[in-house]
Amino acid sequence: MEIYPTRKIRRTYSRMEDTLQDSHVMAAVHDLTSIFGYNSSEIYVVQGSMNAGTGGMLFDSVMVIGDGLLSWLSPSELLATFAHELGHWWHSHMLQNYLIWEAVLLGVVVTTYLLRDYRPLHAAFGYADRPSPWLVMRLAIVYTSVSIAFGELITPLLTLFHMRHEYQADAFAASLGYSKALCNALVNMSGGDVFVVDPLFALYYGTHPSLLNRIMAMGC
Repeated sequence: MEIYPTRKIRRTYSRMEDTLQDSHVMAAVHDLTSIFGYNSSEIYVVQGSMNAGTGGMLFDSVMVIGDGLLSWLSPSELLATFAHELGHWWHSHMLQNYLIWEAVLLGVVVTTYLLRDYRPLHAAFGYADRPSPWLVMRLAIVYTSVSIAFGELITPLLTLFHMRHEYQADAFAASLGYSKALCNALVNMSGGDVFVVDPLFALYYGTHPSLLNRIMAMGC
């Protein structure tokens, strides 16, 4: 199941080496990725997107970039963006995310099993005294309730974990000498707007650190 999205990317999107017109940039990307053993032919272009990302697993990963970025960013900013995504791959962030979500799912399933006969919860939904055919409905109620509770409890922790990944990827790109170019790329991708986000709001609804925090962390 986890491999399926990677295969779908390979079937649906075009390879960057077949899309990018600037051969010098493609050669620079190849030189950058080959240093760390990443196959640059596994970089794909997403049509109609202004984003970039890394997906798949540790030994079966792909890098995708929006075609908008290919024309919007300068060559140095484009390389800095790839260096950032390469940092996600280098630090095995995809594998870490997979293991975390599997652990969360296991916790939900185990908790659901332990609470399967918790009558107050069944009674709250009117299923406490239903005959055995309603067992599936009772389990569904417990599973849904547990999933919601887990989500509310662990969302801030997962957000902090994901933000840590972004800082690590930024630091990886900065260690390769792309800090200034990456800062410029981030500003360009944000449209030049530097927002200050409420920290509590960001814990529940954020996926990346704020642009200002990322720029400050890289010392730009």
